[in-house]
Amino acid sequence: MKVISRLARVPSSARRRLALSESLFAIPSAASTSPASSAPARFSSRASQAPSLPPPGLRASYSGRAQAAALEARPAGGVAFSVARFSSRAAEAATWRSLEEGDAAEDALRQGEKEVGGRPVYLDNQATTVQDPRVTDAMLPFVYDKFGNPHSSSHSMGWEAAEAVERARSQVAQLLGLDASRSREIIFTSGATESNNLALKGAVHYYCRAHPIAFRKSEAGVQPRVRNHIITTQLEHKCALQCCRMLQLQHKETGGAAGCDLTVLPVKLDGLVDLDELEGAIRPETLLVSVMFVNNEIGVVQDLEKIGEICKKHDVLFHTDAAQGAGKIPIDVDKMGVDLLSLSGHKIYGPKGIGALFVRAKKPRVRLQPIIDGGGQERGLRSGTLATPLCVGLGAACELALSEMENDRRHVTRLAQLLLDSVREQVPDIEVNGSLTSRYPGNLNISFTFVEGESVLMSIRDVAISSGSACTSASLEPSYVLRALGVGEEVAHTSLRFGIGRFTREEDVRQCVERLVAQVHRLRELSPLYELEMAKRRAQASGVCPNDETEGLIWT
Repeated sequence: MKVISRLARVPSSARRRLALSESLFAIPSAASTSPASSAPARFSSRASQAPSLPPPGLRASYSGRAQAAALEARPAGGVAFSVARFSSRAAEAATWRSLEEGDAAEDALRQGEKEVGGRPVYLDNQATTVQDPRVTDAMLPFVYDKFGNPHSSSHSMGWEAAEAVERARSQVAQLLGLDASRSREIIFTSGATESNNLALKGAVHYYCRAHPIAFRKSEAGVQPRVRNHIITTQLEHKCALQCCRMLQLQHKETGGAAGCDLTVLPVKLDGLVDLDELEGAIRPETLLVSVMFVNNEIGVVQDLEKIGEICKKHDVLFHTDAAQGAGKIPIDVDKMGVDLLSLSGHKIYGPKGIGALFVRAKKPRVRLQPIIDGGGQERGLRSGTLATPLCVGLGAACELALSEMENDRRHVTRLAQLLLDSVREQVPDIEVNGSLTSRYPGNLNISFTFVEGESVLMSIRDVAISSGSACTSASLEPSYVLRALGVGEEVAHTSLRFGIGRFTREEDVRQCVERLVAQVHRLRELSPLYELEMAKRRAQASGVCPNDETEGLIWT
């Protein structure tokens, strides 16, 4: 009993490591060689019980890393574990990693169960997406075995890493409708924020003063004009807007010697850009137009092809932030007339910390001034050692996105319609923000009048949704995107964003709707504004005019 009590005090993670060590290096016993003895039983219970990530019936072949490690280590024909089974360093490291991740996951899960009564349903795929297990599988060899520096050209490990990076570059290019031979037009970055900064600041710094040239219509004898004006919209991601405003501030502070002038276009009530207004804003000194592909808060999809035609007509560069659209909606940068395009890995079921910028090399050749100086990697545009595993992960995510795009579209559309129809049937006085026809279906932004969005979020902590962009979720200010649509401040505070993705299940949507409907009704019953509005409607329905006090307190 004394021995048992001491073992009971040993942390569960240490006991599992001890069990695994014994299974690896101990002399096989009769029990261990028995066919009835299953090797995965030596792993933690999570290794054999890890739930598969995808919804049943869609991608049932996927499995968690711990489960995959357990299956990899399972002896054939009942043969006991041996060191030879782990001759590959990557396989052994993956096994340890699975166990350690399992410890952290179990601790987080138990803490979550204490707080909200179960594992949260994840419907915030605009903030980030779960990494596809197939992406992880592609990355692992370059974490453990093939860890060479892709810029080391003097030995085979460097060549191997460099080859993997170039293959990933080709995979990203193909997602954008490019031939693999044009993969050099893809620049790896740390994410869409860096890509946007490099595109906007790099173009302005290069062209505005140092290289005032005409792009597509340069003719002999024509004096090149200075380009120091850019156009964007009110709906852009915070990083793009902030970047533009810093360039505008620089322009004002230096009297036009640096930076650029800025025009921020309003949008129509449905969130779409007015193309006539865009064309009218272009001036002789306009350098670039930046319009995001899919809005991260309301899911509105802009017509890039028509915008690209306008930019080409006026000899202006066209940049788009496609972080929310790449891998979900088909992209052809040539057909769309896009010269610069930003994307992010973690928005398309890839790893965090990696993104890319498409920089057109011909017709026109886009030139940028780097914002990070160093060894001149990435065509001199982005210095620094590339993280091979992250590049490989982004490439794998892009390849999967291209092959799964149609399946994902049908899956996401069906679940989004289910969510919207279910909410509409049970909750009156709701409004979908943004265009209902030109939008990505996996992004639903709904306003629930008479209820604060933050109050709903706090009351359904077992459902992961948001009230706006993840980059500004700490702010209590109403969404600037919704305000740009003409939504009042009070209603803007009532909006919630639902993000449906590749691994969202129907039961997740139904559970979300059930919890959401119950809490919205509960919170509305506590709202005096809602009660007054209902009283007014009842009075109007019965032909009785409400008194002055009620009329002055209705929700606006």
